Amino acid sequence: MNRKITVIVILAVIIIVGIIIGKKRTDHADLDMSRSAQMQEIVEIEVNEVDNNSMFDSRSAITDVKLTTEYLTGKEYLLTNLFNGSQIMIGFDGKRFYGEAPVNRYFGEYEIGSDNFTIDKGGATMMAGPEKDMLAEVKYFEMLNSVNSAYLTDKQALVLVTNKGDEMIFVEGKVESEDNL
Repeated sequence: MNRKITVIVILAVIIIVGIIIGKKRTDHADLDMSRSAQMQEIVEIEVNEVDNNSMFDSRSAITDVKLTTEYLTGKEYLLTNLFNGSQIMIGFDGKRFYGEAPVNRYFGEYEIGSDNFTIDKGGATMMAGPEKDMLAEVKYFEMLNSVNSAYLTDKQALVLVTNKGDEMIFVEGKVESEDNL
């Protein structure tokens, strides 16, 4: 009889310890999910923030310069109105584009039609970085993949417009390397 009681007590302890460990793992997973949700909110807020230092008034400043492959070739632009604190660049070479996002470099092809501008992101490096930068990069790539039109402003800014109407405003420039800081 004592052996049965010992086995039952051991099983009960194992079950209780399993429940406690499972609860801690669930709490930890909930914290991770909550933290990810908070970071997503931060990124969404930053995407919707407009940089008050921007000198562009979007479509009200459209230029007469026609956006062509020839015009874009050799130019590099910095994103100015989204993801404050992240340096994001896009450059053009013929029908190809390349760029630097907050963490990774990316590339692909683009096409200018009579009434559209499409981007086909071919690939990107796969480096990891700070969570905030990674979330901003994912959001940027989502927006980049949904671009369906573009125009130039009278200040020669390149504006890429997503299918949701969100605008990414780029000005000519290069990403500051750490060597230049």
